[in-house]
Amino acid sequence: MLYSGDAAHRPDGTDWDYVVAPVGEDWGPGHTKPSIGTVVWSDNRVSVLKRRGAPPGASSGRALVTGYFSFERGHATAGDIEAQQLVTDWLRRSGRTVDVATAPPFLGGVDWRSVAPEHYDCVFFVCGPFRREPEILAMLRRFGHAKRIGLNLTLLAQHEWEDVLDQVFERDSAHTARPDMAYGADCAKVPVVGVCLREHSGRSDEGDALIAELLGSRALAAVPIDTRLDDLILDGNDTGLRTPAEVESLIARMDVIVTTRLHGLVMALKNGVPVLAIDPGNEGYKICRQAAAVGWPAAIALHNADSATLRLALNYCLSEQGRRDARQCGERGAASIESLKNDVLAAADTLLRA
Repeated sequence: MLYSGDAAHRPDGTDWDYVVAPVGEDWGPGHTKPSIGTVVWSDNRVSVLKRRGAPPGASSGRALVTGYFSFERGHATAGDIEAQQLVTDWLRRSGRTVDVATAPPFLGGVDWRSVAPEHYDCVFFVCGPFRREPEILAMLRRFGHAKRIGLNLTLLAQHEWEDVLDQVFERDSAHTARPDMAYGADCAKVPVVGVCLREHSGRSDEGDALIAELLGSRALAAVPIDTRLDDLILDGNDTGLRTPAEVESLIARMDVIVTTRLHGLVMALKNGVPVLAIDPGNEGYKICRQAAAVGWPAAIALHNADSATLRLALNYCLSEQGRRDARQCGERGAASIESLKNDVLAAADTLLRA
């Protein structure tokens, strides 16, 4: 393919095989024009130059990263995505241009079926067991001109990859085992938020909708927690918890609790965990009253709850101040119950002596 002028690429971004440029001094065969390539023929008017460093029809230095995330319903895991992000970072830091082949629900990449194969000189298939599934084979064969490298794979059979991959750095096989690439991934941590809701009844559904919107508005890991224990025989606890100790142990390990239940509030503050409580108000605003009894500010009556208010309350719960305040409220509640114990025992003694 010939192109007249000094441009490096076609309009679609791919490299030209040859370039026709105006003749210049010392541009005889074997000489190089900066940024274009080596002169293969010249006369008094033009020189024909072979693109330097680019094989015919191929783009030098561009890599495509593929894996189970490249297929719809490919069952890509969090570890697959971490491995993809890690190798993509390696390649970009080494100076390569990198595309990632993705399919819904993963966004921001390219479709391996529609890109021009000649754009890439290297294709990586990253993470998971290597299976000779039709889609995987079709993808790898589509880029047969490129160097194809398997990375972080489990090899189920020793030689089944050899006709579609040029080299494999396996995660494990019958002969070796390497640590999974997820060990090397720098994955940002997000808050872990326990979600403890009333069973659906009355106005609690409105609170649930507000909570769902709130949790969807930021990056966090939501963990459902069910405090009910009386349905174990019939329906089972929705989150598999069997005893008060199991419920409270899970609550205690959260960064924040979001709840429409009174004991979601109490068990969180008891363990120094900040809690955003929404009170549906259908039982005398008992949640707000309980929060007021220990001085906890992030309990909101449903009629006062809106998206902006809840976001501010969640930010407070995630702050260091919120954690300090939660510990103090828990200590205040425990001290009050110790005082109640003394009063109850004294009253019982009095009644027994009467």
